[in-house]
Amino acid sequence: MSQLIVVSFEEEATAAEALEALRSVQHAGAAGIADAAVVQKDPDGKAHVKGTLDGTALGGAAIGGALGILLFVFFPILGVAIGAIGGALIGHAVSDRIDKDFVRDVTEKLDAGHSALFVLVKDAEPDAVMSALRPIQGGTIIQTTLDPELEEQVREAVE
Repeated sequence: MSQLIVVSFEEEATAAEALEALRSVQHAGAAGIADAAVVQKDPDGKAHVKGTLDGTALGGAAIGGALGILLFVFFPILGVAIGAIGGALIGHAVSDRIDKDFVRDVTEKLDAGHSALFVLVKDAEPDAVMSALRPIQGGTIIQTTLDPELEEQVREAVE
């Protein structure tokens, strides 16, 4: 099961740094990132949202492509359309995604020059996640689905 962690930072680039730190934990095999988004508000207050494409969505696209090729043999134009739609539906049905409306709500409340990290972490070793986040300073937990003890550890790691 994935755990949502949303942290805001006082610097525009810090959320992206925190995501890179978590990706290093993922590459080491100590955690998985199901989905992530970084929101940066420039000094003028314009928001920039950078989402990531998880492996599930890519898998759905691959399945859809294979389905499209198979159907293309029998029904050329219809096969392409059904393959694309099928891939999108499969990817959406099995993916663990961050709600876009929630990202938009948090983005509206974010101060100019600040950033926020939204991440769905799965199969994580808490110590590895904490050690990755500890060097990142100036963070405030906005929301998590972590148990209270682990949430407090994350809070201490990023503050």
